[in-house]
Amino acid sequence: MTKKSPTARPYVDRIPLVPVGPLTPAVLAECSSWLAGQGYSPGSAASIVNLLARLSLWMHANDARVDQIREALLDRFVASEHSRAVVAATVTTCMGTMRRFLIAAGYLVTSESELCADTEAQAAVTAWRAWMRDERGLLE
Repeated sequence: MTKKSPTARPYVDRIPLVPVGPLTPAVLAECSSWLAGQGYSPGSAASIVNLLARLSLWMHANDARVDQIREALLDRFVASEHSRAVVAATVTTCMGTMRRFLIAAGYLVTSESELCADTEAQAAVTAWRAWMRDERGLLE
């Protein structure tokens, strides 16, 4: 066994070569086909499918099913990935594309209440705009 240099780059925890979890193999293959149809390069598509495989592994460890995929579940997955010592770059760069695939394929259902839900910052901006319009006479 060789010792690792103290200045060596840290690496992300590897995912198994044989994907596991509720998204395998059908959803991963479907994602790969969808990405090719969208015109993604093979390298970019591989990164996104890798992120989906990470999600599948995480879902397997947390006993989540495909029909349970919601924004809250994805947020928990992202929080779990960000809590690692070394965060996979695909978590920050490919998450939006993975969400678009899940929505397009019908696995991630966004309800109207989720789409209209304001964050605290959005609610504050809405209240400020209403105050500026009503109290100060500002036009839209």
